[in-house]
Amino acid sequence: MHSHFLASSFGFFDAEGHVDVGIGKYFLLVVGAENSNWSLLRIVSGLLKTRLNVDSSMFRKRKMGSIKITRGEVFSMRKSSYSLTVKGLKDTKRFAAAVGFSIREKPAAERCLSDPCNDSPRGRPVA
Repeated sequence: MHSHFLASSFGFFDAEGHVDVGIGKYFLLVVGAENSNWSLLRIVSGLLKTRLNVDSSMFRKRKMGSIKITRGEVFSMRKSSYSLTVKGLKDTKRFAAAVGFSIREKPAAERCLSDPCNDSPRGRPVA
């Protein structure tokens, strides 16, 4: 069952996933997935916790009818979308080691995990 979960997670996070890197007062790295099915994300969140000991959080990201721009194209959201996010150095490293991404653009951001930022869950202060 564990290997089946990992195999299906690779495809799910490649299709629905994102890696966000933010630089402000702190360096921030967030791994996540966006989907319109709240129940599916709850299942994935539970499996991440029970199978990989990875903590995650969930929230509504976009409301139905809101505008979304993807690769320069404007879309009106037909459904609300929800986001599952993995934050904190410990959890993002554990996620990267067990699940990761195979799409070319996503591993580039994921490589930030191999550079030790800080033990702080908020990241490293930017000089």
